[in-house]
Amino acid sequence: DEPVEIVTIRVKAVGLIDKPELPRMKPKEYKPKPMSLRKAFFESGGWVDTKIYRHELLKPGAEISGPAIIEGDESTTLIPPNYAAYVDEFFSIHIIK
Repeated sequence: DEPVEIVTIRVKAVGLIDKPELPRMKPKEYKPKPMSLRKAFFESGGWVDTKIYRHELLKPGAEISGPAIIEGDESTTLIPPNYAAYVDEFFSIHIIK
């Protein structure tokens, strides 16, 4: 004779949706200028002058050679010496040797 109390209820739904359109920009090769330079420690070479870039200022096609640090609001990307990076059309950073 007691009233029923629902404490937790879960619902799961599955359906088909259209693929979202991600923002993209046609890459245009360029070498961005670093914002600053600072020393960073790398096991392979000790303290090294390292270029600092701001992620939000990089555009698709940007090419960066290491050692470098790309600082952003959500993350920091380290490009070690003898590596390079480029920004693709979706603004993602790719690191290559």
